[in-house]
Amino acid sequence: MYQIIDGKKTAAEIRGEIADAVSAMKERGARVPHLAAILVGNDGGSETYVSHKVKDCEEVGFRSTLIRMPSSVSEEVLLAKVRELNEDPELDGLIVQLPLPEHISEDKVIENIIAAQRHRRIPSGKCRAGWQQDCPLLCQPHRQESWSS
Repeated sequence: MYQIIDGKKTAAEIRGEIADAVSAMKERGARVPHLAAILVGNDGGSETYVSHKVKDCEEVGFRSTLIRMPSSVSEEVLLAKVRELNEDPELDGLIVQLPLPEHISEDKVIENIIAAQRHRRIPSGKCRAGWQQDCPLLCQPHRQESWSS
């Protein structure tokens, strides 16, 4: 038997549950989750996607930081920013929005998102075709276990 699911309603319910958990964290004096996103260039689809992530963070009570870089940014400068964010103890998740300009290696950038954030790993081949190693499951908050405590 099939059941039609109202995705927007379900998503709103989940955001409500997360907002309640974040509110409880604030009441306990705990630090709320923090997501940073790096947006390189002005791709319309990427702009929309990242703006929705920022809005979602606001809705549930997460901190969010949007870092914009011009499409002319060098790979070295972008990688330096990724490494800087990896070292930020107040950051729980990092998005580097794809696609990136042709002069920047997406694989190299993804590999540098080490997430001192204790990212989870998934088996090779599941995250990106051709990778020979496990790779990070990006955008996963690592402190979720503390939300309910």
